[in-house]
Amino acid sequence: IIHTYDTAGLYTVNLTVSNINGTASEVKTGYINVTSVPILPVSDFSANVTEGIAPLSIAFTDLSTNATSWSW
Repeated sequence: IIHTYDTAGLYTVNLTVSNINGTASEVKTGYINVTSVPILPVSDFSANVTEGIAPLSIAFTDLSTNATSWSW
């Protein structure tokens, strides 16, 4: 048997078996520990120009993903 755990968490597993003489169960509490893959930030930006004569004004565009804070 294959079971796919789609969500991070700590899971309990219960197996019950039976035959003509009865049933038996085994429970393993917190037996499966599923962790999530950390989503790392990716820094990226573009500029409307990259060279010119001083004084040079440049507009930067943030293209970063998965960021929660920025420092320019």
